[in-house]
Amino acid sequence: MNKIGILLSCMIDVYLFHLFFVNYFRKSKILSHIKFGEQMVQCITVVLLTLCNLLGNGDINIVITPLLIFLYTTLVFDGKIRYRLVAMLTAFCILYGCEFLFMLIIHPSPSDYKNSTFMIHLMFAIKLLSYIFILVINQVIGKSKRIQNTKIFMMYLLLPVASLSVMVINFYSGIPSGIPPYYRLLLVAGFGFLFLGNVVSFYAFERYSEHLYESMLQKVMLDRQKKDLDYYMQIAAIDKKQKETIHNITNQLKIINRLARTEDYKEIVRITEDISDEMNKDISRIYCSNPVLNSLLNEKMEEADAYGIKSELRMEPGINLDMISPADLIAMIGNLWDNAIRAAAEAENEKVIKGFFYMQNEGAFCVVKLMNTFKGVVQKSDGTFATTKTDKGVHGIGIQSVNRIAEKYDGYLECQVSGDEFVALLILSANDIS
Repeated sequence: MNKIGILLSCMIDVYLFHLFFVNYFRKSKILSHIKFGEQMVQCITVVLLTLCNLLGNGDINIVITPLLIFLYTTLVFDGKIRYRLVAMLTAFCILYGCEFLFMLIIHPSPSDYKNSTFMIHLMFAIKLLSYIFILVINQVIGKSKRIQNTKIFMMYLLLPVASLSVMVINFYSGIPSGIPPYYRLLLVAGFGFLFLGNVVSFYAFERYSEHLYESMLQKVMLDRQKKDLDYYMQIAAIDKKQKETIHNITNQLKIINRLARTEDYKEIVRITEDISDEMNKDISRIYCSNPVLNSLLNEKMEEADAYGIKSELRMEPGINLDMISPADLIAMIGNLWDNAIRAAAEAENEKVIKGFFYMQNEGAFCVVKLMNTFKGVVQKSDGTFATTKTDKGVHGIGIQSVNRIAEKYDGYLECQVSGDEFVALLILSANDIS
């Protein structure tokens, strides 16, 4: 029974170290090319730790155990040595700290250490406490894609807390030492399955959270592709319109040529005025030297005008957005303008949109400020703005998408509400991002 307990303890220790490290380091690229490479390293580490513990020499354990764990984390995870050392030291502090804390609570007597069943029960309880601490630490400072919703995480945390309470009550009540050996064996197996159930439930929860994260990224990619498609469709429409205009002007020039020969100058003046009016309608305004942004702004200004929105756009000369890819530029500026047009179109009083593009900090940052009137109450939800409109889900995804893309360019999106005016402030680094 004692040997089985040592083996189980070593297996759990390796898992807990793995659970801690996987939230801060990437998996080894070398082992990823070897079939069952990671599993083989884990098995070898467990066997070596078990043999080391079976020697029963505490001095040897203090030296060998950290070396084996460091070797394991070096083989399984990539990362700088100093960071791995800090992470390993932190994990050891958690495990040993939980053991020390539990011993203070239980106060086992010298005779308890001779009871192998009791010690296995104690081991499961200590490991479960360590498991809870590691989960909480990973939730607070772990990688963003592994961080779960706090409320749901606290609900899931009830399971290990309840399990730990059951184990502690068993120790204090003296149940393990007061029942026949056969039932003690079943109790040990039950505690083992209880610990395993906690691990499996959180593993499933973590995988589900990662699935949601990946689904969110896919939605962002689909949103980008839609914006790209809209852009190319817009370019195709402009090209078609230009060809039609050129064709019409060619015919009109032929007519002017004939009228000039007959000296019908009044008709020539009338046709040239018609051409001038038509050209003024179709010609796009030049806001900046970036062709993608210029085309996008012309489209959004026309769309705002169609909704009866009074729009104003001020562009500082020399605005620099060349470091941003066309797809990202369309996604960010397009989303902000779409949200502004949608909100301003529903405003009860003035329907106004004001856009400002300018450089700041001697050209180090590009600032895009978009102000629009709106109707309804805007509330904050999880740090982002939500709207009362029926399509608030789409609206929210657009804002989050802008923020995520801005982070690629060392920037951020800040939204504010002042009275009946909504302000979106987009800050982007003007330096090239490698």
